[in-house]
Amino acid sequence: MIRRISPKILLTLFTALLLGLQAQAQSDKVRGAEPFDFWVDHLPYNSFYHIAALDDRTFAATENSLLIVHQGEYERLSRINGLTGSNITALASDENSQTVWIGYANGRLDIWENGAIKSIVDIVETPSYTGLKQVNDFAFYNGKAYVATDF
Repeated sequence: MIRRISPKILLTLFTALLLGLQAQAQSDKVRGAEPFDFWVDHLPYNSFYHIAALDDRTFAATENSLLIVHQGEYERLSRINGLTGSNITALASDENSQTVWIGYANGRLDIWENGAIKSIVDIVETPSYTGLKQVNDFAFYNGKAYVATDF
């Protein structure tokens, strides 16, 4: 005796078969994919809030990244590849020391010098002050950098 199979059961089996084939196709793509060696940022570089110039380089800061333009070439920096913070609130260059200073909302400082970034965390890690530590601006005088903050 042959029993009739319900259309619901047939639809369920057909859907399971298609999903299984789709899963197999996806796993083949992953197996054949080439490995990647680095992360790529997808940050916006069309709205700059701070700009500074140092010799023939121009530094433009968005909220979370820095664009450096030099002789028609550009370099993008973010937390992925060099900056130590996000939410940039200040940017200034010092011609005498050939450095560019980057300030963040949490009080962290980055100093760009000859393509290298040095981080200063003294304001961030100050235990005696727990209020806002945002870096607002920089001033340079007699070989010293003065940092304007919220405290």
